[in-house]
Amino acid sequence: MPLFGVSLPADSARRVSHVSKTLMNMANVYKNQGKYEEALEMHTKSLQIKTRVYGGDWHPLVADCLRKIGNVSGCRGNRAAATEMYSGIPHLSPDVL
Repeated sequence: MPLFGVSLPADSARRVSHVSKTLMNMANVYKNQGKYEEALEMHTKSLQIKTRVYGGDWHPLVADCLRKIGNVSGCRGNRAAATEMYSGIPHLSPDVL
């Protein structure tokens, strides 16, 4: 799997994937505590990893991360940012529907 333009051995790719999952779990805890800034930070870090490992927005794990960032943005009352995140998800984009 490409990361930083380098192909990773399967073992390394799994470790990177675990880091991303841990960040997502931390983000969920922060969101449930109402700590939205911290949640966004963890989701953003996870998104960066997933984008590098899996490629663009078309990968389901990348799209899921965008959706979660949109959810946290909506919880913060920032509907414009939430809409922007949701529209970045290919299967939810008005261009695809």
